[in-house]
Amino acid sequence: MINFDLLMDDFFEKKSYAYYNHVKAFISYIRSNGISNDNLKVYLQGIRTVDIVKSLDYYINQNQVTSIDTAQRYTSAIKEFLVYIFNSRLLNNKELLDELYFPTFKEESFRFKMNQYILNSEELKEREGFKILSKEEVTELLDQCNQILDSKEGFSKAQKSQKYFNKYRSALILKLIILTGVTYKVIGKIKFKDLNLTFNTLTINEFEIHLPHLIRNHFYKFIQLINFNLGREIENLFIEFDGAELRNTTTTTSQFMQSILSRGDLNGLIKYVIVNMIKSGVNETIIKEITGVRDTIYSECHYLVFDKEKSIRHFDSKIRGLEIFDNL
Repeated sequence: MINFDLLMDDFFEKKSYAYYNHVKAFISYIRSNGISNDNLKVYLQGIRTVDIVKSLDYYINQNQVTSIDTAQRYTSAIKEFLVYIFNSRLLNNKELLDELYFPTFKEESFRFKMNQYILNSEELKEREGFKILSKEEVTELLDQCNQILDSKEGFSKAQKSQKYFNKYRSALILKLIILTGVTYKVIGKIKFKDLNLTFNTLTINEFEIHLPHLIRNHFYKFIQLINFNLGREIENLFIEFDGAELRNTTTTTSQFMQSILSRGDLNGLIKYVIVNMIKSGVNETIIKEITGVRDTIYSECHYLVFDKEKSIRHFDSKIRGLEIFDNL
């Protein structure tokens, strides 16, 4: 027999207590359906994503949730909880595990179904706008981008379908944004000749950037995809399915990102990258020149990093270090 309390105790020995209220709400939902310790094992072996969607609906209504972020955190928490249960207990639910592990671009996946519910929910009206993404959101986004770019099925479908080509291209564009913080406008101007796969470099706004090996391999596959689709040389690196110039609108990339995070604002991702650049000491002028961001976004990122007390101490130490200080 499996015990509710023991499940939670075991889970939280290894996982963050930030998940506690979400997991507790999920268990409350299960109990509301008449499930007890006596039949919990049978229930867990039979649940599917559709049941988790119902539990999210229950959670939203019971707690008057209006935030997409909160709904997404619930989704992540329950996925972690279920993966833990099925990997550490003598339970068999291959169908649900498949749904949990399928990449988001598959419509039968756990993430896809949960995100569809979140996007269509009338209760979740609060939108995050251009709020900076969290580290957890960027990690999830990167993981899903890698899954589609590493997928033989995704590559094969991208050769034949505009829909999947757009997803494949969007995944690579998002990885490039995570690496460099470049705006979509800059991405559309990158030329085919700017990519040097021999030396693993990409030139953006006259800055030559060395590429991590994985994204280099993804660019290599993307070039193969373009050559298969068009069979001719192109000028711009990122293009439409028919070979036309990349459209100015971010719709396809935003929709792909939204299918993963339930939010598709690229500025939120760009801000995350720029904030980390500032923390790493990258010069303001360099950031603006390579990314193409304007003063407004940079200023918002700067104030997210700015620590007034630390800055006061830093300025004081620099003043005392001036040669003229002891003569004043």
